[in-house]
Amino acid sequence: MKTFLLLPLVFTWSLAETMSINTPYRGDLYDQVKPFMVELFDRNDYTVDFEPLPAKRGLVNANKGDDDGDGPRFNVVEKKFTNLRRVDVPILTTSLHAYTRDPSIQVKTWKDIKPYHVGVRTGAVIHVNNVKKVNPKEVTYVASNRKLFELLDQGKIDLLIVEKVMGRGMQKKLTLKDMKVSPALLRKNTFLYLHKKHTNKIKDFEKTLLQMKEEGYQERLRHFYETGESAW
Repeated sequence: MKTFLLLPLVFTWSLAETMSINTPYRGDLYDQVKPFMVELFDRNDYTVDFEPLPAKRGLVNANKGDDDGDGPRFNVVEKKFTNLRRVDVPILTTSLHAYTRDPSIQVKTWKDIKPYHVGVRTGAVIHVNNVKKVNPKEVTYVASNRKLFELLDQGKIDLLIVEKVMGRGMQKKLTLKDMKVSPALLRKNTFLYLHKKHTNKIKDFEKTLLQMKEEGYQERLRHFYETGESAW
């Protein structure tokens, strides 16, 4: 008579490590970039907690190491937040534009805003710095993009400076018509930043981003950025 020994089946799961990545993105831009980030981290065997936070707070938390990184961001943040390391393959190219309701105002370059009363959002460092370089006739700083567009609609400023997707979203949300949008006054690449404790992972992320670029992932984001049509 044969005796069979029944051994219990043991199942093991290898749970992927989670990285917490902050982002200043909101609304449609966040919704389009999140699947990209999920794919990027999944290919590197991580899950990602992609969390919208106020722009400065997100960088401060990542710089302290309370979170694992931040992005996509312009390639100037490491000058102040010295514990962050750039993953040096761009994710998305963003642009800044001038909005006005006055058909007589022609803006093609930064110097063209000089004769006017300009609105800009506090905390939008790139916007603010470029406006200050020009030194317009008058500048109004407000805390939100919504307030900027309300001031423009009320005729209290001549024009405002805003990022493309944010401007498109606010124009739609507030059902503003007869808005003139300038050509891009500035185009800049944005990047993922990781805390220095993850420096040894940066080359892997760069390799993955190059692979994703070849597969058209960055092009999907570019198409959304320029047209407003979903990348996914």
